[in-house]
Amino acid sequence: MKVGRVFHEFEDLEGRSVVLRTPLWSDLDDLMDMINTAVDERVDIYMDEKVTRESEAEWLGGKLAKIENGRTIGLVAECEGRVVGSSDVEKRQRSMSHVGELGALVKGGYRESGIGTRMLETLIRESRSAGLEVLVLRYFSGNDRAQHVYEKVGFVETGRIPGAVKRDGRTRDLVTMTLKL
Repeated sequence: MKVGRVFHEFEDLEGRSVVLRTPLWSDLDDLMDMINTAVDERVDIYMDEKVTRESEAEWLGGKLAKIENGRTIGLVAECEGRVVGSSDVEKRQRSMSHVGELGALVKGGYRESGIGTRMLETLIRESRSAGLEVLVLRYFSGNDRAQHVYEKVGFVETGRIPGAVKRDGRTRDLVTMTLKL
């Protein structure tokens, strides 16, 4: 996959212009801000501590390398000159090379505007084109917003690990959803 590739341009539900494209090195600070803002907001993601610029640069470098060598389908949502969403499908290997693991995050202020849905629809289409047959994702129970978007694009719950997530004095399930392509 070519770095800098534009997948789709559209207007979100607020009338803002959005570009879905592969990530670039120049997105580093926006990506770091997005994840650190999500940590501050206590968004239901695996990260619960802010990242440093160094660790985010290491993560982004690895992500860009995986995109270049075809192991990951990655995209960001750019709106108003800033990255406001990030998502990817990482392809599994060997006997699971037909399976991709999906992850997605949309920045506060841009959620519930259709950006997440468009990112997922684009990843599903690109995953099919890449020959994947199954997509899998995981989210924390109680994250109704995420569940709604995943179900809207066709994912169904296929499992859960009871009490797998402990955060802020609460215990929740880790839910697995699957989409057959």
